[in-house]
Amino acid sequence: MTGTRSLDRAKLPDTTYIKKYIAQLILVGQLEPISTVVAALRYLPYDNIYKGVLTVARTKAFDKNEVLHKAMSVFGSRGYEGATLPDLITGLGIARQSLYDTYGTKRDLFLTAVKYYMDRKNHDLQELLDQPGTVTEKVEQAFSAIIRVLADPILRRECFIISSAIEQASHDEELAAYMHTNNEQVERGFYTMLELGVEKGELSQEVNIRDLSWFLAHERLALVSAAKLGMDEQKLVSIMQIVLSVLKSRAGEF
Repeated sequence: MTGTRSLDRAKLPDTTYIKKYIAQLILVGQLEPISTVVAALRYLPYDNIYKGVLTVARTKAFDKNEVLHKAMSVFGSRGYEGATLPDLITGLGIARQSLYDTYGTKRDLFLTAVKYYMDRKNHDLQELLDQPGTVTEKVEQAFSAIIRVLADPILRRECFIISSAIEQASHDEELAAYMHTNNEQVERGFYTMLELGVEKGELSQEVNIRDLSWFLAHERLALVSAAKLGMDEQKLVSIMQIVLSVLKSRAGEF
């Protein structure tokens, strides 16, 4: 990798040089034959090896959530299959070994990033249930929130990991099961929202809130696919207005 050099055996007695060499291996994740590494370490006292590695290890510390956000952006932009290991190492800004040690395989990282993103969005929807306002206002807030993300050139790349997950789900049973469960949670969130609307008299008791919750969950997710295909913010807002018109018609406001 850039910035790394192979061991210069002529400098082996120089402990300062050896420490720098070991630091390169740890920080950059360069692989060397074990015999080469041992040849360097044998010149260092045990306490120097321990202190040196410990010091370097501390510099490896990174914010795991920040790295997951970067992973969302890489997978969202390139898709699961299109994201190569070099893409991930560059995009995440961590060493290859750190990636493996912390997140496991590329698939493990992808699953972790997908779950992190979608669980947070689902949590935001659940929190909306406790906010003041009518059912129509809350649905508008739920849709407006995702449109704001999709209109942002940086945040939209993270959001597009949802599209990448949908594409990959047919090849991964665990991911497919998670996506199904998450979608059911979103449907239940909208169902609860609509149920409260019926209790408060904002929606007719004749409204089939089960079907309507399915519709809202579908249209909210469809915004991501529409934006991925190039639909701009104005068109996304127009779709939201149609969704709200359907809801208002059930409330007698249309």
